[in-house]
Amino acid sequence: MKAFIQVMLAVAFTAIVSVSVFADKDKVRKEITFANDTNVNGTVVKAGDYELKFDEQTGEMNIMRGHKVVAKATARVETQTAKARNTEYRIVSNELVSVTLGGSNKQLVLSSSSTSGSQ
Repeated sequence: MKAFIQVMLAVAFTAIVSVSVFADKDKVRKEITFANDTNVNGTVVKAGDYELKFDEQTGEMNIMRGHKVVAKATARVETQTAKARNTEYRIVSNELVSVTLGGSNKQLVLSSSSTSGSQ
C-alpha cells in the first residue's frame, strides 16, 4: 500500500509539472532596454531596463519593471525567415512598433502600430 501511494504521488507530481511546462509554452519573457523614452500603446515608458512578457494565446504584451506592469499593448506574432540573434525593437515617431525576439524567428507587431510610419 505504501509503495502504491508513493507511485501515485510521483505520477501526480509529474502530471502537475507537465501541465505547468505546457502552460508556459505560449508565454514569452525577454529582457529589453529602451535607450530613450518610448510610447507603448499611449503610455510613456522611461528609458531603462524592463522585462517584456507576451502571451501568444491572448496577444497581450506587458512591459514590466520588477513586478509592476508599466505598459500594456496587444500584439500579433509574425514569423520571420531566420532566427534573430538578439532581441531588437523598432520605434517609429517615438512609438514602439515591433519587437523581434532574440533566439527565435518571431516578431511581435503591436496592433496600434499599423497606422504608424512605413514598414
